[in-house]
Amino acid sequence: MEYFAYDPEFRLLYCCTCQTMVTQKQVNVHFRSEPHSLNIQEIRFAQEWASKHEVFEGQLEAHVNLPPRPNNAPPIVALGPPGTGGIRCEFISEQSTSSHSNCRYVGTELRQIREHLRVKHNWDIELKGGRRSAAMTEEERSNSPWRTGVHYQRLFFSGPGSELFEVARGLNLEQSRGQDNESQAALQRAIDAFQSKGKDIRSQEAERIDEENDFTAPNPWLRRLGSAVHLKDFSGKKDFLRGLIAMEYEVDPDDPDKSDDAQLWFIHIAFDRLVNHAKAVITPSN
Repeated sequence: MEYFAYDPEFRLLYCCTCQTMVTQKQVNVHFRSEPHSLNIQEIRFAQEWASKHEVFEGQLEAHVNLPPRPNNAPPIVALGPPGTGGIRCEFISEQSTSSHSNCRYVGTELRQIREHLRVKHNWDIELKGGRRSAAMTEEERSNSPWRTGVHYQRLFFSGPGSELFEVARGLNLEQSRGQDNESQAALQRAIDAFQSKGKDIRSQEAERIDEENDFTAPNPWLRRLGSAVHLKDFSGKKDFLRGLIAMEYEVDPDDPDKSDDAQLWFIHIAFDRLVNHAKAVITPSN
């Protein structure tokens, strides 16, 4: 579809323009809003198209049923390039026997991560008064239960399931982007070469067969069969054939001597021979 595409992995639609996921119930509201502002008929068509796919009805259903995405999973292409500079919570409670945090919270500002730690984990950093040296700042940062430089994405703009999540941990996204750009450039070069070759072929055909009007231009069926190329040997005779068709004949049944029946007869014989010769050429021999 022009606006939506279906992602079977998430059982969600994604808007190609807004780069966000959309549920079945959100199709109407999403298309009525900016930047789409579609009319009722277009929205109904989109809803009919969406109903043919297995899509979650609402965000809450998607949020409950979708499993957490692994931290080292590649970014979801439909959501656009991931955000950078995120802050991931790595708080581990004293009662935990694991050396890894099971909290998946990701924020974009230090203020957000501190608020999350205070409310969710009842943890607050104890800042000493006065000016802090660079060594003290580094010590506080190293002892803080969070990790910076995180790549992140989100499925929805707001509501259930709209929280940020980490992606591409341990992956070299710059290298991946470079490879993708090189692949895209190679594909574009191949397309340009193909189009250029096709343009040259059409230009050569135009030189062989005059395409000034419907009589001389090969129709689409002849192009599909490649007959235009085989007609190159008749390029020099097109004016002769055009002249035969344009000749004015006088036909008088009451006075054969004053008519041009004889000339027409010979012309018809010539065309019959031409047709028979063509049949013999295209008919496969046993």
